[in-house]
Amino acid sequence: MKTSPGAGFIEGLGTGVNTAASPGDNASSVPGEPELDAAIAAPERLRALRRTDLLPDGPESSYERITRLAAALLKVPAAFITLVGAEGDVHKAAIGMQGHELGPAPGTPDVERRDSPPAAGRTLCHYTITAAAPLLIEDVAADPVYGQVESARAAGLRAYAGAPLILEGSLAIGSLCAVDFAPRAWSTLDAELLTELARAIVREIELRVAMDDAVAALDLTQRTLRERDEAVSNLAHDLRSPLSAVSISAVGLSRRPEPEIKNYAAIQTRAAKQMTQLIEDMRVSTSGLPLPAPRSRLAVRCDALLADVLHAMRAAAEARGVLLTIDNPQGLPAVVINYPQVMRVFANLVGNSIAYSPSGTVVHVGAEHEGDYVRFCITDQGPGIPEEFHTRVFDRHWQVERGLSKGHGLGLAISRLFVEENGGTIDIDKGNGPEAEAGSDLTGTPDFSDLSKLPTMEELAAAEAAPTGPGVGTVLHFTLPVAQA
Repeated sequence: MKTSPGAGFIEGLGTGVNTAASPGDNASSVPGEPELDAAIAAPERLRALRRTDLLPDGPESSYERITRLAAALLKVPAAFITLVGAEGDVHKAAIGMQGHELGPAPGTPDVERRDSPPAAGRTLCHYTITAAAPLLIEDVAADPVYGQVESARAAGLRAYAGAPLILEGSLAIGSLCAVDFAPRAWSTLDAELLTELARAIVREIELRVAMDDAVAALDLTQRTLRERDEAVSNLAHDLRSPLSAVSISAVGLSRRPEPEIKNYAAIQTRAAKQMTQLIEDMRVSTSGLPLPAPRSRLAVRCDALLADVLHAMRAAAEARGVLLTIDNPQGLPAVVINYPQVMRVFANLVGNSIAYSPSGTVVHVGAEHEGDYVRFCITDQGPGIPEEFHTRVFDRHWQVERGLSKGHGLGLAISRLFVEENGGTIDIDKGNGPEAEAGSDLTGTPDFSDLSKLPTMEELAAAEAAPTGPGVGTVLHFTLPVAQA
């Protein structure tokens, strides 16, 4: 009788794992009951086993192919895969064990396998998970230690070969076992084959764990998105009622004879309409729904478009102490656009620049003709957006940390939707303020010398005297298609 952990195999692979002595020669080298119980109950091992989520399912037909292969390659009548849990062993597959204690015959339907309770009591697999190499026993019945294992005697096992299933480098969760009902000698090749098949089982388990983690992450993401969309829907619903009240109030004020009150009523009406549209934009953006079919696109003169931008955004700039300038060169062609959508793009982009610009700085809107497009450019002297975030600024709900919160991260995402809906493109460049990196190919803060609307000396002096100086700045630009003659 001999017991061997496959010394030739270990040396051949150069693993440096110490081999166990034969119990017949040195029974003290075999783990005792306290050591086995401690190994089985080790918290790290049990956590690794629970993470696989394999224990509740009992035997699985997907593992039978490996046990069949093990039985064929090692020329044994039976093979099985066992997971060692805290409550007992669970057999994931058992081939050739019909008529014995270990499990159902090959081909037994899964529905008959699922409810098998864990096998209690000491098993040879418990010794296997404490070894770093295959446990090879030529005659179980003749061994003074292993021959006392009741489950092995009940199953009629005489020869046993087991390789531990090792996860995370050192945590043995079970074993792949090949058995014979007569004594036999195990070769180095047997140990090699058994270990390689055990590794294949571990790889499959790890793949399943990775897939389960991916599914769980996807489920969490989808649940988060559903909760966010529900919150946005509730917010939109809650805002509609006060906006309706504002609109009705504006209608009443517009009937007053005083011109100043009529003017305020008109401003209130426009603001309510803009808020209503912003709520709809937010709903569309967060839900991932396609944009509503756009109204007919019209040819709009660029000078008229830019004048409307100046008129719409001047009050917001003045409130922040920011100088808004518009470059409105002569000779620009008309662009074919959905006017409300493009005006909302300008409101988002220019509004962002104003919101993040220090008092006394300049926000500039320019335009130039480029082939079949007109490129519009919004430049500010605010803190800027770090270059590593430029690929993300148009993502929904993304905001760079600037030490203050201005919204929900939807403005740029909606702007991209509308620009692309109108046949254009949108992008961002790094500014060229006093903190910008050297070597930038941008021209920096625009040169206003050739513009029709120049800041006054007082405005420039106020900008220079501002307590918060210009930052790196941001340059956002987008294109719109030219109207064809």
